[in-house]
Order: sequence, then C-alpha cells, then structure tokens
Amino acid sequence: MARYDFCPHCGTANNGGDFCANCGAPLTAPDAGSPQDMQTVPIPVLTTPQGYLDQDGRPIDLSQMAQDFPPDEPHRRGISKKTITVIAALVVVLIVVSAVCGWMIWSNRQRGSQLAACQSAVSSVKASESKAKSEYETAEKLSKTSEEKLDDASLLADLANALGSQKPIAADDYVCDASDGTARLRVVEEQARKDLTSQKAWLRSVNKASKLVQASIDKQTAKDKADKVAKAKAAKESEEKTKKQSQNSTIETSEYVNARYSYSIQAPSDFVWSSESDNGDGRQFSSDDDDDITITVWGSGNLDGGTPESAMRQYLSDHDVTYHALGDSSFVATWQEDGTITYLRELVDDDIIRAVEITYPSSSSDRGNKVVEAVAPTLKSL
Repeated sequence: MARYDFCPHCGTANNGGDFCANCGAPLTAPDAGSPQDMQTVPIPVLTTPQGYLDQDGRPIDLSQMAQDFPPDEPHRRGISKKTITVIAALVVVLIVVSAVCGWMIWSNRQRGSQLAACQSAVSSVKASESKAKSEYETAEKLSKTSEEKLDDASLLADLANALGSQKPIAADDYVCDASDGTARLRVVEEQARKDLTSQKAWLRSVNKASKLVQASIDKQTAKDKADKVAKAKAAKESEEKTKKQSQNSTIETSEYVNARYSYSIQAPSDFVWSSESDNGDGRQFSSDDDDDITITVWGSGNLDGGTPESAMRQYLSDHDVTYHALGDSSFVATWQEDGTITYLRELVDDDIIRAVEITYPSSSSDRGNKVVEAVAPTLKSL
C-alpha cells in the first residue's frame, strides 16, 4: 500500500501516520495490481500551493509532461459534411413528400368539387326533361293539323322547321362517374349546361310557333262557326219568309204550265198574260198598273252542262249582284241597274234550265217585292 507525504486532499506535508494532520483525509492508497485494476484507479493530480502533485504527493513538472505526452489531435468543432448531406437529403425528401401530399389533397378536393358541379348540371337536365318532352310532343301533334283548319296555313311550315332543328335532351346522355378525373367531369358538366341552355332557347322558338298555329286554328274555327251560324240563320229566315209569303200573300195567282220544258209557275191573275213564245220555251206576264212589274219565265237545254254554281258565277260577273243564294239544284240573285231591280231564280239540272225573272222599278219595290214573294218560289219542274 502506498503512503503520501503530502495530503492528496489539502496538500499539507505529513511526517507519518495514515491520515492528514490538517484535514483528516487518508494518506494511503492500494498497491498497483492487474492492468485492469490500474485502469480503474484514477491517478490523483491535485492543485496545491506548491503546484500540481502526483499520486505520491510530489510536485509535477508540467513542461516535462508535455514532452512525455504529445497533445491529442485537435477536437473538431461543428457538423461533418456527411451529416450535412444526410440532413439536406432528408429535408428535400420531406419537402417532396409534403408537396406530393398537398397536391393529392388539393387534387382530391378539386375532383370532389367538380364531381358535385357535374352532378348538379345533370340534375338540372333531369329536372327539365319531363317538361321539355311534353312541350315537344304537344308541338309535334299540333304540327300535324290539317291546313284547312288554319286561317294561315304557312304557320305549319314555320312550326315544322322549329321542331326539326333539335330534339329534347335526356339526363342519361351525361354520366358523372366518380372515378373520372377532374378534366373529364368538367367536360361533362360544361356540355350538359351548354345543351340545357340551347334547349331552353329552342323550346322558346317552338312554343312561339305553336302559339301562332293554335291562334290561327282558333281564328279559323271561330270563322267557320260564324259562317255556319249565319248560313243556318239565313236558311231559317228564308224558309220562314217563304212560308209566310205563301200563307199571307194577297196576290191571287193562276198556274202556267210549259209543256216543252216541263215546268209550272203561279202567275198573278190580274197581270196581262202574253202569248207563249214562238218556240214554246215560256211566256211573259205584265202588270196593267203603273208599277211596271214584268214576269218572264223560260226554259232551255243545258247544252254546256252547267251547274247552279257555274250559272250563278256568270251572273255575278255580269252584274253588280247585291244578294245571291245557292241551293242544291237552284240559285237566286238580285241586282239593281239604272233604277230597275231584277230578281232571278233558276232551276238547273243536267239537261234543262228553267228560270223566272221579275223586274220592277225601285220606286215600286213594295209591290214588286210582294210579287217576287208570291211568284218566284212557285217555279218547279214537272
């Protein structure tokens, strides 16, 4: 066991003993053993008023120690290049990963937003689908109306042109697939909205043309109804007038029969009956009063194959007719020229034309009208 002459704790010199006379610290140390034991025993180096002391308490020459033990390699301060490279690589990877993750999040949000927009556009098409189809079918049915039912038939062509320019769109034609990309969804959305806008404009033109056609139909219907009512009223008035004239006439008549053309008529008994014509086609009856009423009856062959309508048109072109009426096998016409009123009634069949013409001055219209009422309706074929 080694003994210190100087206290390793306080540096006080001691002349023997196991403990320091000054501080009481032990002055002995175990002997050196195995190399392992030596490694575990620290070599005490103390700072004292006398300088640095070794393990035996003797002063140490620091300059000699510096020669005996060369200095270690200088300690490297800071971070190595390799560490910097690794850290930089990690930073770059972190930035790339963050960017990729951010882009994926943004992309998914964009696609989700675009999918919602696409579905909204298709929903708008779906909402208008039923109405558009109904309006189209109504207009299409209206376009098949017969031209005779329209006041202006050219409107049917306008409606047909409007209908032919487009067809109603269907929501099934547009697919918003959740697996599609943003670009594809945007194309579907834009096409749906574009087609829907186009359809709205098209249906406005179709509905406008349809309204014009319907108005024309209504106008023609009202006109036909008015004509029908007017004809029925005129026929009824004529029938009532004829019946009244027949029942209440104060003019006494006698029958004249024409053998050649097989017809008869009631002529006023007080008129002057002229002789039958030389060819036997008829005769004339004249008033012996100052009213100058003349009745002429005649018959002829229908050489041109005329009809009541064609015969009446001829009189309409030759005279300023003020009244005319067409029957199944007869017609009547009235006109006034140079102060003279003429009333004409013709019976027209395939072979023979039979007629009565009554003329009188407008000044004698009261008497002349009564003669017309009493005589004209009695002309008949035998």
